[in-house]
Amino acid sequence: ALSVTTAGVPEEARGYTALDYLYHPNMASLQYAAFFNMCRLQGISFDLQDRVGTAFVLIDSLAGGVMGVMCAGRGAADSTNALIRTLEFISSQVGARAPRSEFEEEASNFADILAMMRREGKTLARMRGK
Repeated sequence: ALSVTTAGVPEEARGYTALDYLYHPNMASLQYAAFFNMCRLQGISFDLQDRVGTAFVLIDSLAGGVMGVMCAGRGAADSTNALIRTLEFISSQVGARAPRSEFEEEASNFADILAMMRREGKTLARMRGK
């Protein structure tokens, strides 16, 4: 967690969780407008005033099936939970696993990352409970 001071006024601790490379070939089926509208409707967005939430890093178009995701929150657990929620939302839109075609050079890393983040979320929840 990072503590920030702005103009001599201390602010609450912050944390972030980031994925620089998330690949799921089924994301290619998503349209920008529809995807970001659904994100907004599900509360997956970045609040510029409070400086918390989810920001997507579009590496190319969604047609490539690749993006980055950064979630900022009021601590590590908050940002990790925001990322898990975002990944679960993406999973609900395109599925957790994509069948690998014979023409794909690379397998999706999405399901592995989702499982890893869920484990991390449980670990942080246990630590917070102690």
